[in-house]
Amino acid sequence: MRGKNLASQNIMLAGYSFLYTLRLAKRINGRLRGLWLKLQLKAIGASVGKRLSVEPGVRMTASRGARWHIGDRVSLGAGVVLSVGKEAKLTIGNDVRIMHYTLVGVEHSVSIGNRVQIAEHCSIRDHDHDISQPSMHAAAVVCLPVSIGEDAWIGRGVALLKGSHVGAGAVVGANAVARGEIPHDAIAVGVPARVIRMRR
Repeated sequence: MRGKNLASQNIMLAGYSFLYTLRLAKRINGRLRGLWLKLQLKAIGASVGKRLSVEPGVRMTASRGARWHIGDRVSLGAGVVLSVGKEAKLTIGNDVRIMHYTLVGVEHSVSIGNRVQIAEHCSIRDHDHDISQPSMHAAAVVCLPVSIGEDAWIGRGVALLKGSHVGAGAVVGANAVARGEIPHDAIAVGVPARVIRMRR
């Protein structure tokens, strides 16, 4: 009986060791991808902090004159797209997590504060088209800055439209469409997003 218990304990330990090795390999691969992205960004004059971690499939596009600042310990999930236009500015603070398949599109200015969490499949854009024009194909792009305050949480599938300002500590619920001001510590949900209560 004792031999059986010892054998099962050895199997469990081997399993834990294998899982730990897999997690460690994943972390190392993420850091290596982050280092590669950091080198690419540095080559275009960006400021990038320590320990950038990047999942597979992250893409960036940067026009001439684009300004990037990425803080320390930023994590980008699989398939994240960062697109920064000519003379536009993207600022990402420290300890920010942007999860899978989120797009951040910048034609003027997007600022993401420290410790912000952005869930998967979000769209954050500071621009859209002038819908007053007769032809949408030829419509001009209209821009207004977007900002997300420290410690905010942007839920799955949220669209933050041009001119959105999410206050520090605010929560924007899943699949909301936000434009304009969301106060700090507010919880906002729906289409269009509206404040339903305060966190504190």
